[in-house]
Amino acid sequence: MINWSDRGGAFVSANELESVLSHLKKMGLLGQNSAFFEGFGESEEDASLSISELSWTNAEDLTSIPTDDVVDWVETIYHMDSISPSGFLYPLTRSQTSNFNNGYKNAVQDKKAGEQFIEIIKEAIQETLYEFGSKYSTGTYVFRIPLDGITIISASASVDGNNNDHDAPYGEGYIMIGVMTWFVEIDSNSIYKEVEE
Repeated sequence: MINWSDRGGAFVSANELESVLSHLKKMGLLGQNSAFFEGFGESEEDASLSISELSWTNAEDLTSIPTDDVVDWVETIYHMDSISPSGFLYPLTRSQTSNFNNGYKNAVQDKKAGEQFIEIIKEAIQETLYEFGSKYSTGTYVFRIPLDGITIISASASVDGNNNDHDAPYGEGYIMIGVMTWFVEIDSNSIYKEVEE
């Protein structure tokens, strides 16, 4: 099957499309994905998060995290936590929507964090396609996708922390746990090639 773009770009062949979608999955930017984080310190002030698991790496020691990953996942969860310390859920539930419409602080923060996360993921997909196209074609063209070709079905994130008085596995101190989940769909017919000048 040949995909012809109505945006003035060149067609994307079936093989190219398969490579593009496979690459996006490898980067955690397509389908259902999750990231888990852990942090430990003597106190809350010196505890910091690091990645403990990425659903798309299939590696216990995380050695297979792509070195060209366009998203700093640790920075992203910290950013989400700074906007909405109680976490966020996208899309908002009916009760959250009601709370947002009534101006409740948590719901307003929740909505803002969700919108920011969606923006980060969409920009990451566009950047990943561009860079992958440049490598795939040895610089003759790049892959493009418009924002309306990317749909975030659902997303959530939260960071929790508490004091630990037990010895194992961390010892006494402050423990932080973070989790992000997201589900991305892409309209493959919206992907096209653009010749590099």
